[in-house]
Amino acid sequence: MPDTAMYFLEEHHILMLLIQLLVLMGCARGAGELLRRFNQPSLPGEILVGLILGPTLLGRFFPEIQQALFPDDRIQWAMLDTVAWLGVLFLLLDTGLAVDFSIAWRRRGSALMIALSDIFIPILVVFAVFIWMPDRYFTNPEQRGLVALFIGTVLTISELPATARVLNDLRLLKSDMGYLILSALTANDLIGWVLFTIMLGLFTSAVVAIGPIALVFSGTIAFAALALTFGRRFSIALFEHLKKKEVPEPATSLTITILLGLLFGSLTQRMGISGSSSRALWWARQRRYPNRPAESFPSWSIRSLCRSSLRPLDSRSTLSAISIRWLSLSFARRASAGGMSARGWALPGVPYRA
Repeated sequence: MPDTAMYFLEEHHILMLLIQLLVLMGCARGAGELLRRFNQPSLPGEILVGLILGPTLLGRFFPEIQQALFPDDRIQWAMLDTVAWLGVLFLLLDTGLAVDFSIAWRRRGSALMIALSDIFIPILVVFAVFIWMPDRYFTNPEQRGLVALFIGTVLTISELPATARVLNDLRLLKSDMGYLILSALTANDLIGWVLFTIMLGLFTSAVVAIGPIALVFSGTIAFAALALTFGRRFSIALFEHLKKKEVPEPATSLTITILLGLLFGSLTQRMGISGSSSRALWWARQRRYPNRPAESFPSWSIRSLCRSSLRPLDSRSTLSAISIRWLSLSFARRASAGGMSARGWALPGVPYRA
């Protein structure tokens, strides 16, 4: 039967949301600043805050406190998830304003080779391990190969927002290495999600529908090309028109920038690019205003908002129960594949340092 229960927003939900934001933002910001003192990116500290406050640690040793702070309430979690997703979307918008895609495009060959290595090397490693595992670890031993491919594909999916944050904290976002990493991760996500869709179809049915997969793949490429050509020209013309009209600044430019980011994000979400829909905010980048300082237009406001308030909310993603074993496996997979890719491919102009 369908769920006919009614859910209403009450004053208690708002109070709990404010308390949750206070705890998350305060602890995450404090942990991030602590790592900054040791010349480290703030992201690991914010992730650890989510692990500590979630079921992984606090819920295991002090379940009453954890339930009081993060109650098992559908509305409460939906409210916190909404704010956290806004933080992720604005982070990608901030990254898009800082990245010059033309520089990244010049390294597309190296980026594609790294992306392919980062996908197929982990799949081969996981497949080799699963082949020798005893049958008792599988519900259906005959699907051993399919399970191995599925796990390997899941482990190939990258986390572009987190990578962009680390590169930004280390002041590498605008470097050649930063552009190369972001380009490789974008290709990695596109190929990885297509493979994931195929694997999911193999698990749920005997036949995989090629049409939807091809539609997502071609739609993503077409959308990126459209955003980087027509979208770029349109945004430049729009802001130049606003400049001539002498509209109130920076409020008007900031509003237009946010609306464009939300529009591009909505389009990709409607296209069904699950998990990577916010990447559109990176593709929706705009060129800087001619003859105007970089910090005089909306990027400064968005960057300040992200770094001061919205970025720490990314730790919400680690509030759920996380297996330390699988977390370690994923970390080892990423480190090994990244190291093999960096050593195996000759990257012109990007020297490798051990």
